[in-house]
Amino acid sequence: MCAILLIVIATLVAARWHWHKPERYLEKRNAAIAEHIVQLSATERRYAVILGDSLVERAQLSNLCGKPVINGGIGRARIQDMTELARIARAGHPDARVLSIGVNDISAGVELEHFHKQYAALVAIYEPTHVVGVTGAKREPFNRAIREIASQAIYIEPLEEKWLQLDGIHYSNAGAQEWKDRLLAACG
Repeated sequence: MCAILLIVIATLVAARWHWHKPERYLEKRNAAIAEHIVQLSATERRYAVILGDSLVERAQLSNLCGKPVINGGIGRARIQDMTELARIARAGHPDARVLSIGVNDISAGVELEHFHKQYAALVAIYEPTHVVGVTGAKREPFNRAIREIASQAIYIEPLEEKWLQLDGIHYSNAGAQEWKDRLLAACG
């Protein structure tokens, strides 16, 4: 009886993992964001797009720079995960294009040179109007690279440690509000 119960539990866990794999979530979220961009751009409305990772996905943004915003945040996303979405977003001609990505690359131990190359390729595709520096430890050489690569964009300073949760990456509730305030202030 115990062996059968263990087999059933193991099967359920495996099935749940298969359905909720990070790769599958990335694909689904990417497709949903792309569809939203295509639909909104077809209506010829003025809008903004913000692409990024979980910091963006968690943000409660209804507008950005005075325009409706498409939240293109995907939890666990890395720079290379945004390439196709950046192409689609750019082709839709949004009025504001914000980019806030890189913390997962840094957390995974990416070398600065590789980060620089990937970020530069993404910026060339997306042509952001605004970029946000990355949070967390060891961020400054990467933020220097972001400022250098996206020199035509408005640079938004990342939040200081006091605004972060214990993981040192994600925003506290007060930090999330501060982040939104900085984004809105950067719009002028």
